[in-house]
Formats: sequence, C-alpha cells, structure tokens
Amino acid sequence: MVKKDLSDRVTVRLPKKMINDMDNFVVIGEYRSRSDIVREAVKCFINSKVKEIADTFEAKEKLQKIAAQTVEAEKAENEYMKS
Repeated sequence: MVKKDLSDRVTVRLPKKMINDMDNFVVIGEYRSRSDIVREAVKCFINSKVKEIADTFEAKEKLQKIAAQTVEAEKAENEYMKS
C-alpha cells in the first residue's frame, strides 16, 4: 500500500525578529517546531477570513432584502398615487 503525503512544503521569508520569537516559543516548549507555529497561524488566519467573508455575505443578503422591500414599497406607493 502506497502512503500519500498529505502536505506540501511552502517556503516563506520572515523578518529575523519573527523567527527569533518563533524559536523562543519552541525553546520554552510552547510549540514543537516552527512549522507547528506557522500551521497554527495560517489556520487562525483562514478561520478568521472565512468568518469575515461569511459575515460580509450575510450583511449583503440583508441589504438586498431591504432594497427589495424598498422597491416594492415604492411600487405600491406609486400605484396608490396613480389611483
């Protein structure tokens, strides 16, 4: 049975201060490796962005409903004024 690798390597350049801070977290045992830190940071970023996009989508939907109600109210008012 062939085991498939479920991850890919990504290379990024970070400021030395950031690398030193990451290394300090590893030294004190907060994380096992720099990779663990980066994985957690990316996971938090993605979750935050997904929530932000979902919230924006919900807001747009609400605005569209309000706009549709406004258009319907204006149509009804125009019909009333014609009669």
